[in-house]
Amino acid sequence: ALALSRKARSGGKKVNTPILLFQAGEDKLVLPSGEDEFCNDAPACNLVKLAGSKHEVFQESDSIRNQALAMTLQFLSINNLDRSLTPAPQEQQ
Repeated sequence: ALALSRKARSGGKKVNTPILLFQAGEDKLVLPSGEDEFCNDAPACNLVKLAGSKHEVFQESDSIRNQALAMTLQFLSINNLDRSLTPAPQEQQ
């Protein structure tokens, strides 16, 4: 697991896809240094530090979760990735 973690952190330079990475300010499971290192290397990485949040930002208090959701929707829109969120037309039966 440690070797894979090191490989993932060092692979940031190879990633050109837009990334939105939430960093939980009070995370006890993941050290921020690996996330910082990856995002510093990845040219299209957007690191958002959410103070007061724990490991899973989408299972936080309403204020933290709503902030993360709003940022996610904004990120998808800015990067023109929200077009795939439109449901496909239903087939007539």
